[in-house]
Amino acid sequence: MKTSWRILFLFAGIIIFQACENIIADNSVSFPPSEDNNENILSMSDSAKLIADKPYTMIADLGNDAYLSIKFTNLNIADSAYGKIPIWFYSENTGWQITVYDEIINQQIFKAEDGGQKYLNIQFFSCGLKGACNLEVELNDATIIYKTLFWE
Repeated sequence: MKTSWRILFLFAGIIIFQACENIIADNSVSFPPSEDNNENILSMSDSAKLIADKPYTMIADLGNDAYLSIKFTNLNIADSAYGKIPIWFYSENTGWQITVYDEIINQQIFKAEDGGQKYLNIQFFSCGLKGACNLEVELNDATIIYKTLFWE
């Protein structure tokens, strides 16, 4: 009888372990290098100096339960003579949810959730001026990383 109980508890333990293993959240986020020679701005350090008009990428690999939000805030003011402002533009979006650029608060938000790789091309235009923007990177509703990018 004791052997039967031991076997029963062993099987119950295995079933519980398997069930717990299946509900462990994978909220990992990484910023891999680009495969096409365009640097990934998410893996750059704070105060990185970019080259205006050069193509860059924004790539993130997300675990199945991961969440990523990146708020770009443009630190530039419009040129008083012509109204030009250094800005960024993106293309070839795969997996990012992107807000329309808010001209009142000079912000744009890029969000990614669900697993897989999120990819887009991004370029920074100077309009003959020096450009700068803050990035506020939020990982899984908790960790926040701040960095500033400069270009000209």
